[in-house]
Amino acid sequence: MPRVFLSYTARDLAAHASVAKQAAVEAGWEVVDHRDWAPNGRPSVSECMKHVDACDALIVLSGAHYGWVPAREEGGEETRSITWLEVLRARSRGIAVIPLLLNDAEFQTVAEGGSPEQVTGEKLAAFRAELRQSLVRFFGADPNSAAASVRQGLEAWDGRANDERMPWRRRLRQAAPLLLVLCLVAAWMLAGPAIHGRLLSTPQLSLAAWLRFWGTVVVWTGAAVVIGLWVFWAGRGRPQTRYRLFPLSRRGDVVLTLMVAVAFAVAGSGVVVRTLQRDSELEALLASYLDGARVSRTSPLLSPERWANARHEGDVRALRDFVIPVEEARRNLSRRLALSEVRESLRKLTVPMDMTDPHVILLVAIARFHTIAISQDAKRAISYYQTDIQPTLPSRSPVWRAEALYAFAGWTDFWAFTNLIETLDRTGAPKYTEAQVAEAFDKVLAEVEPLTGRPSWVACAAKTTASMSRSRTCVNKADGLCATVDPMMRAAIACHESREDAASAREPKRNLALRHLAAEKYHEAYDYLRNSFDETGSVQDGLHAIGIELLSRVAPAGQMLNSELIAKEIGKEADRRQQNEQRACLDILERTRAGVDVQGAPTCRIAFACFLTDNPAANLKFCGVPDIPLAGAATLLGDSKPVAVEKIPAQLMMRGAVKPSIPAKDVVAECDGDVEMKPSFVVDLPKPARLILRVYSQGDSVVLMRGPKVSACGDDSPMPGQLRSRDAGLLLDAEAGRHEFYVGTFGHESLSYEARLTLRPQRP
Repeated sequence: MPRVFLSYTARDLAAHASVAKQAAVEAGWEVVDHRDWAPNGRPSVSECMKHVDACDALIVLSGAHYGWVPAREEGGEETRSITWLEVLRARSRGIAVIPLLLNDAEFQTVAEGGSPEQVTGEKLAAFRAELRQSLVRFFGADPNSAAASVRQGLEAWDGRANDERMPWRRRLRQAAPLLLVLCLVAAWMLAGPAIHGRLLSTPQLSLAAWLRFWGTVVVWTGAAVVIGLWVFWAGRGRPQTRYRLFPLSRRGDVVLTLMVAVAFAVAGSGVVVRTLQRDSELEALLASYLDGARVSRTSPLLSPERWANARHEGDVRALRDFVIPVEEARRNLSRRLALSEVRESLRKLTVPMDMTDPHVILLVAIARFHTIAISQDAKRAISYYQTDIQPTLPSRSPVWRAEALYAFAGWTDFWAFTNLIETLDRTGAPKYTEAQVAEAFDKVLAEVEPLTGRPSWVACAAKTTASMSRSRTCVNKADGLCATVDPMMRAAIACHESREDAASAREPKRNLALRHLAAEKYHEAYDYLRNSFDETGSVQDGLHAIGIELLSRVAPAGQMLNSELIAKEIGKEADRRQQNEQRACLDILERTRAGVDVQGAPTCRIAFACFLTDNPAANLKFCGVPDIPLAGAATLLGDSKPVAVEKIPAQLMMRGAVKPSIPAKDVVAECDGDVEMKPSFVVDLPKPARLILRVYSQGDSVVLMRGPKVSACGDDSPMPGQLRSRDAGLLLDAEAGRHEFYVGTFGHESLSYEARLTLRPQRP
C-alpha cells in the first residue's frame, strides 16, 4: 500500500486534514499524520523528516497560518516553518508533492481580520508563492472542499517525480549513478588483471580471459542488477530511493560530485595500472632466459597452461607459442633458451614487450627455428635459419651471434647423431660428419672465448653440448678429437662454476661420471654420483650409484647407499610413469644386491633399468652384444625339436618367421613384446657355456630364453659400429641342460628373422 504524508498547520486546518485523511484512505493510501504519533522522546524535526522519507507522496495543506518555526538547535533554519521544511525534504527526495492552498478570497478575509498569531505576513506569502510554482488546487473554509482535490491528486500520482524544477540536478542524478557503476566496471576490467595477478602471484590475464573470470561475471551481474533497478526506479516505483542517495540540495551536490570524482579517479587509475603495471611473472621468466639462469624443466613457469591466458596475448604469443614449447621439447640440447648481455635491456622493457627490440626479435627467431626443427622438418629449419637468422648476425654482438650459432650447432649435432643410429633418414638433414659437428661448436666458442670477464652462458653450454657430442662418437677411440672429450667436460664444469651456476654444472659432471664408468674408472664415477644424490636427492644418480656398487663393489662394507633414501625421493616424483620406472629399477637393484640372479643378466638389466644407455659408451660396454661372424655354423630346423650340442665352442644359425600370439611376459616375467606359444628353437647344452645370441630382422625384435635354472630376455642391443639397434641380443653364462629360445616382436606383427648363436667356454 502506498503511503502519503499529510503536512498542515493543526491550529487552523485540523478539520480539513481529517477530511483529507479520510479521502486518502478511501483512495487506497496509508496516511501518515503527526497527530497519530506516540511520544518517543526523539527530536521533532528529525522525526518528521524520517517519516517524510518513508512516504511515496506528500499532501501539503496551506491556510492562513505559517506554523511552527524550529530553531537551529532544534534542527530548523529559524526562518522556515516545519511545514515548509517537510515540503523541501520531499522535493529533495523526489517525493511527489501535492499542494492544496486556501483560496485567495478566504485567505484575504482571514488576513484582513486576523491577528498577528494567525498570519506571518511575508514568510507565509513566500511559502504560498513557492507552492504555486507547481500545479495547485484550492479549498475553502468548508473542510469537505479539500476531499475532491486530495482524491484527484492521488489518482494522478504514478510514482514519478512530478516536480520539474532544478532540471539539471535531476538529470545529473539520473545519469551519475550509471556513470559511477560504469567507471567501477571499467576499473575492474582494466586494473583487475594486474591486481589479481599480483595478489595470487600468477600471470596477468588478458582481457578476453578476464571476461571469463568468475569474479568478472559477478561484477557484471551486479552492475546489470544495479542499472536495471535504477532504470526501473526512474520510470516507475519509488524514485525517492534515488534521491535518498543524492538529495536535491547543496549537500547532495557535494556528495554526488565527490562520488563521481572518485569514480573517474578509480577508472583513471585502472588505465594507469594497465599501462604501467609490469607483469612480474613474465619478467621473471624472461629474466631467466635473457640472463642465462637455469629454469627447471618441471618449473611451473614453463607450463603452457600457466600462460594460456596471459595478458597482452599478441605480445606474449612468441613466449607462449615458441619459447615454452621449445623449452619443453628440446631433449638433445640444453633445456633452456638464454640470451645473454640484456639484463639492462630487460629492465627497460615493460609489458607488453617491445617487439621491435632486436634482442626480442632474435629470441623469437631462434625459438621459431627450434620449433621447426622439433617438427622433424630439417630442410625447412635450415632454410629458415639461412634466410631469417644468418643474414642478421653480422650486426649482432659476439654473444648474440654465439647464441644463434649455438642453436644451429645443437641441431647439427642432433641430426648427425640421428642419421648415424637410424637406418632411415627421418629428418631430411644433410649427412653431417663428426668433423662438421665439431666445427659448428668451434664457431660458437670462437665468438665468446676472446671475451673477458664473466663467461657468458652460451660459452658454457657450447662446451657442455660439444663434449657430449664427441663422447657419443668416441666410444672406442682415444685419439684426434676424441682425446679432448674429458678435458672439454672439465672445462664446461669450470665454466658453469665460474658463473656460480651449480645447477648447470651438474650436467657436464654427470656426463664425465658416465665417461669414467665406460672407462671402468668406477671409483671416480661412484664418488660423483653418490655425492650428487647426497646433495640434490637426484633419483637417477642414486640408482646409478647403486648399480656401480653392484658392478664393481667400490663402496666400502657398511657404507653402501641406503635404498630407503632413494625410495623416499621416488615418492616425490610427480610423473606417475617415471615414478613406476624408478620403482621397478630400484626393485631390480635390491634383488640383485640380495643375491638373486635377475634373469641371468644382472649387469645389462641394471644398465637398461637405470638409464645408463643415455651414454653410448656405457650402453655398448654393459649391454652390447658382439657381432661374431659364423664360420661353418650348423643350420637349425625351424621347429621346436631340441638340437643337441656335442662340443663347445660351437656356432648355430636359424632362419624362420614368427606370428606372435601371446605376450612375452607369459613366458618369462618382466619381458616385453609378443611371441608364439611354442619356442622358435631349442638347444641342449652338454656343459655350462658362454652364450652369445644375435637376431637380425627388418623389424623390432625381442628374444627370450628359458633355461633349467635361469631365464632371460633381450631387446635392443648395440654392437660395434651400430650404437643403437632395434634387433635383440643376449650375452650370458648358461648352465648345462635344455634351453628354449623364443623370437618375437612388438605389436603382434609377423617377423622374418635370422638368429646366430655362438657358444664359448665360460670365463674362469
